[in-house]
Amino acid sequence: YGGGEPAGDLLTNYLRPEKFTLYTTETTKDLMLNYRLLPDDEGGIWVYDMFWNTNFNDKTAPKQLVYADLMITEDKRCKETAKLIFNEYIQPNI
Repeated sequence: YGGGEPAGDLLTNYLRPEKFTLYTTETTKDLMLNYRLLPDDEGGIWVYDMFWNTNFNDKTAPKQLVYADLMITEDKRCKETAKLIFNEYIQPNI
């Protein structure tokens, strides 16, 4: 499941992703074999363990998590995208 910038792009069509956040249940070995990803401290992909029910959403990480991923960056456009997500998807449900 995409998080951060890729999910922000999917949800708003406002952001062109440069850094990629991936939440998955796949092992490091499976990621390396299936997607030819290699560990790189300077790389542009961050991979985290998925910690929510997979029935929650089918295209992105939960919107609250996407919002948080975007807000913790120093990028102005990411923060603008986070505000769009908050206004459209999160605030109406509070």
